[in-house]
Amino acid sequence: FHMMEESGLSSNLVVLTSLLKSYCKVGNLEGAKAIYERMKNMEGGLDLVACNSMIGLFADLGLVSEAKLAFENLREMGRADAISYATIMYLYKGVGLIDEAIEIAEEMKLSGLLRDCVSYNKVLVCYAANGQFYECGELIHEMISQKLLPNDGTFKVLFTILKKGGIPTEAVAQLESSYQEGKPYARQTTFTALYSLVGMHNLALESAQTFIESEVDLDSSAFNVAIYAYGSAGDINKALNIYMKMRDEHLGPDLVTYIYLVGCYGKAGMVEGVKRIYSQLEYGEIESNESLFKAIIDAYKICNRKDLAELVSQEMKFTFNSKEHSEIESETEYATGSEAEYEVGSEDEYETEYD
Repeated sequence: FHMMEESGLSSNLVVLTSLLKSYCKVGNLEGAKAIYERMKNMEGGLDLVACNSMIGLFADLGLVSEAKLAFENLREMGRADAISYATIMYLYKGVGLIDEAIEIAEEMKLSGLLRDCVSYNKVLVCYAANGQFYECGELIHEMISQKLLPNDGTFKVLFTILKKGGIPTEAVAQLESSYQEGKPYARQTTFTALYSLVGMHNLALESAQTFIESEVDLDSSAFNVAIYAYGSAGDINKALNIYMKMRDEHLGPDLVTYIYLVGCYGKAGMVEGVKRIYSQLEYGEIESNESLFKAIIDAYKICNRKDLAELVSQEMKFTFNSKEHSEIESETEYATGSEAEYEVGSEDEYETEYD
């Protein structure tokens, strides 16, 4: 660039934009600013690429006011695009200005700037960070309606939303495993779970019906999501019928199945159904699991059996406190030798560490 200028060749906007982008890539703020100011005074002025590069550089350096000013100048000229909006939105989210980030996200939607998977994902992340899970459900439905195929980034956000929204970690892990393995309807079961979680039950049931009535062999995660969807919508009979269909397909209930079944029994006031699963858990037919314990407690509370909920709660504390204590003892024996004797005072130190 310097050789070119020394040769008497004047730089046009294309050259300066390339140079500006280079300065931005290496984080050279002073160099970028100098080119930016120079371009302002040229005929044709700043182009969109140059402006977005500067907004991106300001954002990378955490210069909120400078990024905001550059963005607002671009927006006032009516030239801000999806990249401009997404960059400033991510900056606001990154520095904790969630309200401002959501405002930008809403403006992106209203301006029709959500045209591809990348722009949808950025808004999805912003809504998820603010706990606006219903809006996430709406965005996913909009994406699908526009025939935009959600990508790996979309699903990464969705699995996080499901966990934060209260779906048991075991159920989310099962969905994630099915997706990674490319199992039939793995994508649709994830959408169904999201719709059910946020209360978009009509969409959830419509989606569930698609894979439940298909001729494809389904794995247990698909049946589990269908049970969850119908149970969440209050159609307990249909949920239990799906469970029977699952058994007819020679798929035994797994932990997630039991968690969702307990939820159905609780909503239907079927105390005996809850008791039956709890008995299996108590007698070791089902491996002890905290999520299942919590589901049983919640189910008893819904059935207005606070006495039983309290009993199970005490049993859960005893089970997991004992388990934790056993694990610590095992680790200590492994480290010191099971026959090793403690020196004076070491036992007290161990108990203090455990506490």
